Amino acid sequence: MCRRIRALLQVILASLMLTACDSSQTDILDDIGEAINNSTKEATQKDRQSDIDMTRGEISDFKTLGTETPNKDTASYEISDVAATVCYEGEDFIKSVFAAGADMLYIYGIKPEGSYFFGGMEEEKAQFQEFSIEMPDDMRISYMTVDRQASCHMLWMSVETTIVDGVTQNLRTFERARIIVVNKSGEVEKDIDVSTLFAEEQIRPNFYCFAVDDEGSYYLGNGRELVRLKPDGSLEARISCGGTIQAVGCGRSGEIYCIYAGENGEEVIGKLEQNSGAEVIVGKVGLPSVGAIYLHLTLGTDTELILYNKEGGVFTYDSETDTVQQRIAGEQLPVPGTSVSGYGFLCDGRLCLLTRENEKQLFYYVPCGNIGPCGNIGPCGNIGKG
Repeated sequence: MCRRIRALLQVILASLMLTACDSSQTDILDDIGEAINNSTKEATQKDRQSDIDMTRGEISDFKTLGTETPNKDTASYEISDVAATVCYEGEDFIKSVFAAGADMLYIYGIKPEGSYFFGGMEEEKAQFQEFSIEMPDDMRISYMTVDRQASCHMLWMSVETTIVDGVTQNLRTFERARIIVVNKSGEVEKDIDVSTLFAEEQIRPNFYCFAVDDEGSYYLGNGRELVRLKPDGSLEARISCGGTIQAVGCGRSGEIYCIYAGENGEEVIGKLEQNSGAEVIVGKVGLPSVGAIYLHLTLGTDTELILYNKEGGVFTYDSETDTVQQRIAGEQLPVPGTSVSGYGFLCDGRLCLLTRENEKQLFYYVPCGNIGPCGNIGPCGNIGKG
């Protein structure tokens, strides 16, 4: 059966699943971040970490198909062309920070009674396993990223709780900070105190700019510069950029890339390179203009980078030709970007979208890897609703 027919059957099956889900929780919004640059597009605010409660549901059984992905220094993952929809089955909670990568999903959330927790689950599972990490009451996870070995790297920051217009907000104070790394079993692999870095260097990360490379070095977007930390958390370099950095990520080759906004407002993919013995960010290609800003990029299964934009959809960057192509249009995705509260790409080539529909918290797995006969998922790259 051709992939287009198969995709249609999967959508029908997903629709039947939704009717079986059971939940009665109401939406709750919790802004844990600071106000970001008012000069950026209004759509940026919708890309912040809105906190919506998880709901109960049912999971369907899907099998993974495809070929091995030749990722550097990591386990092999099979590229999947199978779409899936999973309703959450665990205890209700509010989403605060979400990250996806390798074959894992990680979440930092709030339980109904108000306590915070951190958990992880493998792709297509229906319930997070809560991991035990003891931290002071006035510290919160601000950023999370997942490496190719499926370990989660968390940047914890001290916060000050305040109430604005009746909404409780936790504003970062930058007085204390730690990077904690856990493996997929929840075991702590690294715990680094980086408080001095933020206090003395006055580094103030913006947007979702937190990434780790294959050697364990960390990268933060700090206004118009890229900050690199050694694996032990000490400062290694501060590299200037031609615009405000919006996202940082590691490419399929292991090289470091960023997305930044230039003087004319154009959003550009930049690459960290050596030029006359000095490190610089070289602008490679401009990104298509869409209604939301670009805040996410990571390695692709068949291309150097893959990007998700809440308005434009899924894009890829080819480092050999310095070209960007739209792989999946926003309207072809199973859920509009305005309804997405969490997202990330897995090493099987699928985009995971966390959303809420009909009082149910759902995870959509959207194939984005290049395994179709004409260069995209399915006969013509259409994995939409039918």
